[in-house]
Amino acid sequence: MKSASASPPYRYLDAIELADILGLSLRTITLRAKHRPWLLPPRAELRDRELLRWRQDTVDLWLDENSSASLKF
Repeated sequence: MKSASASPPYRYLDAIELADILGLSLRTITLRAKHRPWLLPPRAELRDRELLRWRQDTVDLWLDENSSASLKF
């Protein structure tokens, strides 16, 4: 039986980690998250709506689906 404190089967990425993965600056990530969210993977749904987090599996899937498109427009 799993305990209530067990970690989820996925990992959350912060804006710095997402910037590294996408090859963008932290400033670009934060600006896109606020003004052009469609240019980034979907954000994780968390209670704190101000917290920028992305699920690793969602980012991986988004990258697979958008690999032919340019990420730097």
